[in-house]
Amino acid sequence: MAMNRKMTLSVMLAAVVASAVAPTYAHAQEGQPDYLDEYIQLAREGLREDKSRVVGEAMQLDAEQAAKFWPIYESYEKEIAEMGDDRITILKDYAKNLDTMDHETADALIKRSFDILTRRIEIWRKYYDRVAAELSPMAAARFIQVENFLMLTVNLRIAAEVPIVPRR
Repeated sequence: MAMNRKMTLSVMLAAVVASAVAPTYAHAQEGQPDYLDEYIQLAREGLREDKSRVVGEAMQLDAEQAAKFWPIYESYEKEIAEMGDDRITILKDYAKNLDTMDHETADALIKRSFDILTRRIEIWRKYYDRVAAELSPMAAARFIQVENFLMLTVNLRIAAEVPIVPRR
């Protein structure tokens, strides 16, 4: 029961960042001022703080485990944030090129997206190994499970907002 509340909170938190990222399409299309970039940054910062609380609850760490886990998590979040920056750049490029999309641009954008997915898996493997070594494989699996859930939630929200590549 407690885990369901945590997952519900996770969905809401993930929706916050997705709500900030998804309008990137409209921003680039309409040529609005750059305030959206600041909004995205603020939403991401707030999400990171809230997400840390949710991850902490889901991990169920004692004081000794927490002392080992949180430095690893902070390093993980820095790498994920860099990857998120790249993803936002791809979304902006997609939005900017949607009306004039050609085969070469579509190919380049999807290959950049594949690179991000590959990087995410590499980051997850790296941090799974670090958490497993410092805590346990079960704690590491729990960590990756929570992170995967959050990523899938954000991806669903973004996918619902971004138009499909036009047929030409």
